[in-house]
Amino acid sequence: MWLKMGAWSGHGDRQTDSFDGETGAFRITWDAKGAPPGAPGTLKITLHSAVSGRPLAVAVDQQGAGGGTTYVNEDPRSFFFVVESKNLDWSFSTDEQVTVAVRDGSQPRPPPAAPAAEKR
Repeated sequence: MWLKMGAWSGHGDRQTDSFDGETGAFRITWDAKGAPPGAPGTLKITLHSAVSGRPLAVAVDQQGAGGGTTYVNEDPRSFFFVVESKNLDWSFSTDEQVTVAVRDGSQPRPPPAAPAAEKR
């Protein structure tokens, strides 16, 4: 099951507010558009630890317009995203994969391993 953690959009660089990740398994869906002719633009979205501030994973590294879905797995903690963008309007959202309780009394199942990143 996926739980919505947040959605952001803008133009240029940005740092999101921090959020707590219970499992650290994230699905990031993103879109980049509006590059002017002759300036293809770039979009880079990096997941950071809100505890230490260090970068943990580059979720998106896009040249020109495009979009897709990518998956990141990290240890549970507090996180934030840093967006670096030139000549593109961007938007992205992130969902966290969470375990679900089973009604028959058995133990909850952990989330399955996330699939490889997809780009379109």
